[in-house]
Amino acid sequence: MPALGAAVLSAALGSLFVGADTALTTLSATRLGALIEQSTGPTKAAYERIRQEDAKLRSRYLLGWVVSTSLTAACFDLFFRRSFPEVALLLGLATTIVVSGALYEVSSTLGRKHADRAASMAVRFLRPLEIAMLPLAVPLGWIGSRLGPREGEQPSDPRVAEAEVEILVDEVERSGLFGREPAEMIRNVLEFADRTARDVMVPRSKVEAIEISTPLEKVLEIVTESGHSRYPVYKDQIDNIAGLLYAKDLFKVLEERRLKNTTLREITRSPANFVAESQPLSSLLREMKSRRQHLAIVVDEFGGMSGIVTLEDVLEEIVGDIRDEHDETDDGAAIQDLGDGRLVADAAVSMSDLSAYLGAELDREGKYESLGGMLTQHVGKVPEVGTAVSKFGLRFIVRDSDERHIGKVEIVRPRAMGAGGAA
Repeated sequence: MPALGAAVLSAALGSLFVGADTALTTLSATRLGALIEQSTGPTKAAYERIRQEDAKLRSRYLLGWVVSTSLTAACFDLFFRRSFPEVALLLGLATTIVVSGALYEVSSTLGRKHADRAASMAVRFLRPLEIAMLPLAVPLGWIGSRLGPREGEQPSDPRVAEAEVEILVDEVERSGLFGREPAEMIRNVLEFADRTARDVMVPRSKVEAIEISTPLEKVLEIVTESGHSRYPVYKDQIDNIAGLLYAKDLFKVLEERRLKNTTLREITRSPANFVAESQPLSSLLREMKSRRQHLAIVVDEFGGMSGIVTLEDVLEEIVGDIRDEHDETDDGAAIQDLGDGRLVADAAVSMSDLSAYLGAELDREGKYESLGGMLTQHVGKVPEVGTAVSKFGLRFIVRDSDERHIGKVEIVRPRAMGAGGAA
């Protein structure tokens, strides 16, 4: 309970900083000058300080928000660790987003609506918190002054500003004020705005999709084996997505002993949420939150299915890898050298990683996401075990696959081809 109370208190403090920053941002220079003329006493002194130290105040309020939010997430993590240790971090971050988001929305609205009063009250009553943060604010302010543009210079390019923040994070991490994980999370947030659904999606070749006419007994086997909670359902071909199957709906049918009398079509939820490959992750996250959906179908420019993206995939771009009991463990490298010019690779390995491993540019035009995707596109379907493809001066032999995707692929380099069979 102390952790829960501390989390709520920290979130409340963060909301005060957000409201204060919003109020200062809303106040124009003209309006501030008029308020100074009209005010007296402590209120006038507060407005004078805003005019003289606006940038410094806003940076400290921003720092207060960052520290408060970090503490909120840490406290919620401690709170959930007692009951749900395996997913405490994810629950803590999710709760932080919900609680802090609600409080910040209210405080920013109030700060914008009552900017005059909120600004003067913030400068006067948040002063003790400003003083408490001086050990952190002063060195960061000094670093910021060194990185910021000098008087008379043109405003910096946003990309340059982002680079400056990254340098600042490096400096703070080296100073010991931040640990490695918070610093890495900040870097991930900076990169988040530049990433799209294509960057994080599960590629088509790895998607566990189910044809809508599949008997529920077979569907139950697939769900039990894979352990996912949601599955795309398609009609005839995977590009024709009919909706989503929720595992809980299937288990409800099983519990009610209706498995043989129910079809997959009856329990498929539609429509599915379709997103473009180029959709930024920031807007995708907002869309998934507003629709309360945890999985979206990624489509290419022609409307074909490229893959799927889950809420977990998006969150991992900020917090790092989130593994559960159904995730495969890393039993070995994605590419293994068997000797004698032969390799074995996971079909999910990206073409760029394979090119780097082999020291050759295999896919100069960037046509393929993964090794499995390249083979599937070349053959025109998911290739069977034993299928051999000669491409890029190499011989690729499928060693493991099923009707949905490829598992392992043997790669034969030119010097070993003389020992192999015909392509």
